[in-house]
Amino acid sequence: MKKINIRVVMLSFFIIAAFIVSACYKSKVPITSAVVPIDSRIIGTWYSSKYKRWRGKSTYYVISKLTVKKYKIGIYNWNYSKKKYKKPEIYHAHLSIVKGQKFLNMKKTTGYDKSYGINRLKVHSTKHIEIEPLSGNIKEQFRSSRKLKAFVKKYMHLSFFYEKSTRKLYK
Repeated sequence: MKKINIRVVMLSFFIIAAFIVSACYKSKVPITSAVVPIDSRIIGTWYSSKYKRWRGKSTYYVISKLTVKKYKIGIYNWNYSKKKYKKPEIYHAHLSIVKGQKFLNMKKTTGYDKSYGINRLKVHSTKHIEIEPLSGNIKEQFRSSRKLKAFVKKYMHLSFFYEKSTRKLYK
């Protein structure tokens, strides 16, 4: 049996992940303002693997309470050349609910890009969530949250409205 180089596999994964993240829909406005109280089930440290032996040196997320209606999300990526985690990407986020489904509006706190990344959030349990980014193929841009929410409501049931790269996360 041929031995697989884990570094090559992980590097390939991160290159693909970087492409996917950059291809996700960005909005100048959130779906709604921060009116939904936080869901305490998503507070904590989340990993892309449910198997503890695969958690080292992989991307992980730390979701904490910022206010009663906002989260602080840190995304930690492993730097293979320096053999340590990079400085985390920090986002402020809040929930919006459209037709009973939760959407996470994420805004990066540093850098020039102040747009929102919009993701559907599925909470399966206190130990398993899924984050589905809206598709980068969506070309429409909105100046108001009301119009964005109406757009999401109209198309949220279509599978191609979301990226294929669902992030399954585990505690």
